[in-house]
Amino acid sequence: MKSICLILIFLWGIPVLGQADFLAKQYLNDGEYEKALVFFEGLVKDNPTRPDYLEGLLACYQQLERYQEAEALLLDKIDSRNTSPTIFIELGYNYRLQDFPDKANESYEKALNFIE
Repeated sequence: MKSICLILIFLWGIPVLGQADFLAKQYLNDGEYEKALVFFEGLVKDNPTRPDYLEGLLACYQQLERYQEAEALLLDKIDSRNTSPTIFIELGYNYRLQDFPDKANESYEKALNFIE
């Protein structure tokens, strides 16, 4: 009986995750960045290795001009084991949005060096 209850609880949670994913992406596409931000923060917290959730969260931060939060998130990802050159590119783009071309170029160079 306990196993049946656990299975039902697990199956109940699957549509909720899918709905959060759908709503986050829909709000982002509609330009409702504050609403999308709430969903993407939860999705990234629960699924830190999903690049599409990270990109959505970064887009929200950047559209809301919360560049320091985007930078902190990217630097945290760079320090993790699962870093990729796209993280350096995103960091460079974040610096470019803040009008820091020297920092942006430095990040782009790090991405190129990472690839090599």
